[in-house]
Amino acid sequence: MNKKLPGGPAAVIEIGSSAVRMRVSQLKHGEIEMLDSLEYPVFFGHEVFTTGRISFESLRQLSSILTKFTTALEGYNCKNVRVVSSTVMREAENRSFVIDQLKIHNNLHLEILEYSEEKALICSEIIRLLKEESKIEMKDALIAYVGTGSIGVALYDGKAICTSQNIPIGSLKLHDALGALSRECDDFYPAVEEYLDIILNRVDIPKKDIRSIILTGSDLELVASVCGAEKSGDLYTISAKKMHAAYKEIRMMSHSAIARRYNISEELAEILYTALSIYTGMLRLSDGVQKVICPDIDICDAITRHMLVPGAQKEYIAQTNESAIVSAKRIAAKYNCHGAHSDAIQSLHARFSTNSKTCTVCQVTKKSFCSSRPFCTAAVNTSTCACRTSAHSTSLKISTFSASRTNKFCSRHSSPAAMSSPCRTLPMQVQSR
Repeated sequence: MNKKLPGGPAAVIEIGSSAVRMRVSQLKHGEIEMLDSLEYPVFFGHEVFTTGRISFESLRQLSSILTKFTTALEGYNCKNVRVVSSTVMREAENRSFVIDQLKIHNNLHLEILEYSEEKALICSEIIRLLKEESKIEMKDALIAYVGTGSIGVALYDGKAICTSQNIPIGSLKLHDALGALSRECDDFYPAVEEYLDIILNRVDIPKKDIRSIILTGSDLELVASVCGAEKSGDLYTISAKKMHAAYKEIRMMSHSAIARRYNISEELAEILYTALSIYTGMLRLSDGVQKVICPDIDICDAITRHMLVPGAQKEYIAQTNESAIVSAKRIAAKYNCHGAHSDAIQSLHARFSTNSKTCTVCQVTKKSFCSSRPFCTAAVNTSTCACRTSAHSTSLKISTFSASRTNKFCSRHSSPAAMSSPCRTLPMQVQSR
């Protein structure tokens, strides 16, 4: 992960449910500077969420858009390009065919991000941004990314993500799933609220554990404008009271009335209703939250940072590993896992993976191990360890078992008595095991 990053600008192309976006950026004086941004509206989400496939017509449209993007990149002499997609391609049954066609016709490799990877990238970028704003309370914060096809929910304890979940519903998918019901039912909003409550009740985070809420998503700017949000830099602050008031106002209105009220298209009015219903639904996961912090962040921001900033990828991996351990311990505690047993297993794993050459329990039998290998392949008697712990005995028995299988001992370590000096005569094939 310490590979040298390529110089020059970097471009990220995101194939989304409702738009194909490209962002070109460069690193200048240690800061990411955006050079250009392009966006084409598409209807891939409606197609995939209803038919399950990307049609040939849509594929031709996508290929044409990517051709225009690559032509624009020639003016920046940009060779560092990543093409990504998430829910819309992840749920398309013919995604493999799409990947092949884009490689053939556009010479671009499409990466389809998994749920966990997409949400981890966005959460890492949110945490990085909010840490720069020292005034914001980050302990016990519910972080949610509301996409067009899915919702990622995580609980941040101030140091790591201690639990996370994915909900396979988003603003556009919710609209398509309940579209027929909206045409048949006069009181549509109670059905939407009931459906969302059923979905969001699966979030396994107690209300008492949530002290603040951080929301973002693909429809953030639309929701923020309707709720009268205050913006400072890349952060919106929305009053929970204003968000509830905006939702109560539009839930009784038709899509055409919403479009006239906020001077937007009817297509955006439909998405606004479902997006705002999800945002207010997230507020019901907590008690007494007065305001919502909304970072203006998307997947392109996180990927661009990894492509341009040295050490960003390494920092992300370290944060992800720490969060995985914290999350695993939280799950273990939930199901009353035996703590001492878990710690013993973790200790054993750490000893094997770090190639320890001595007994980590007693530290007195250093000569019982070959200095050039984690454990000598000679048949060592477990009685040579003064500590006589089960953990050390297990280690020595494993070494003995390995020796009995290979039956390739060095001439100096053919017996425990011969292990008083470092091994220099191990055969090459044994050393490489």
